[in-house]
Amino acid sequence: MQGLDELLKTNAVYDKLLRVLNSKGSIPHAFLLYGSDEAALTALAELTAKSIMCGCGACNTCLKVDKKVHTDVMYYPKGDKAFLVEDALEVTDSMYTLPYEGGKKVYILNFGANANQQSQNKLLKSLEEPARDVVFIITSTNIASVLATIKSRTTKFAVAAFERNALKKFVTVNFASTNAELISEVSGGKVTNAIKYATDSGFEARLKLVFGLLTELTHSSKMIGYLEQLNKEKSRFGEVLELFSAVVGGAINSPSSKGWMSSDSEDRRGSQTESLQNIHPATPWHPSNLEGNYRAQYSSILSAFGLLGLSQLVKLTTEVQERIVRNSNFNATLDYFLLKILEVRFNANFSSIG
Repeated sequence: MQGLDELLKTNAVYDKLLRVLNSKGSIPHAFLLYGSDEAALTALAELTAKSIMCGCGACNTCLKVDKKVHTDVMYYPKGDKAFLVEDALEVTDSMYTLPYEGGKKVYILNFGANANQQSQNKLLKSLEEPARDVVFIITSTNIASVLATIKSRTTKFAVAAFERNALKKFVTVNFASTNAELISEVSGGKVTNAIKYATDSGFEARLKLVFGLLTELTHSSKMIGYLEQLNKEKSRFGEVLELFSAVVGGAINSPSSKGWMSSDSEDRRGSQTESLQNIHPATPWHPSNLEGNYRAQYSSILSAFGLLGLSQLVKLTTEVQERIVRNSNFNATLDYFLLKILEVRFNANFSSIG
């Protein structure tokens, strides 16, 4: 995608990688890139491979890496499957062959969220006794699932979230017809989310639903309508929860929240009450007007729930996600989700009155 390398270079991890790659000593034989943004991890692994092979970005070698046709840059696992024992064995068997095009051989190994222990153990010998001129680049979206023995034999880099403006520029360049401002706001600094939302025709409708849950679900009598909408999103409910968490996080980190920092002092509680009185309800949500209005929506959400309530909604999201993973009854889970939102709102309003 256009501008992806430029976006990656705005992340603090890029400078750290560059220092290692350009150091006078030898290049580490194994890198471990980790974080929750899978698309960014993959792209950064490819950028690292390109830097190892050449790095100019314009020569035939770099273009081959970009197009994923360089014979000495190999990807495992193949396709969408998990990294398995046979992948580790194939890597071990092939790494002793000389590079076809000279220079280095690079293996990009995607561990994903749950690479099993057997496959990691099979790879361990390759990391302990790497062939000459071989470099491993491992990516993981769940660092806790990576064995300690693997971690200890790699040079580790954590990939942080991207700045909103940098992400907005990337979305604008690649998806001109989308609402780049809105997408970059709710993507949580993740390239993966930005691409997903920009290419999802139902994104704005689901976001409208989420803002409705947080601004318009004020009484149990309104539950039926939202239950119907959420049931229609059953197959995409996980994405609804992602957006719910993103919007709650946006409200927590919004400028309006500065006056709501929790404290036991009477002065602080007084200033919070004053802040609440000065916050005006946001205008009704609509995709066409949210770009200039979502910050007002954040103020409305903050007014309704307070910081403590919003932190409880973050926990609620995790709890509901766990229920879905456990295959709990979907309708019962929806009932629980909506009732808890109402409960948190009621407790926040009761507390502010008291």
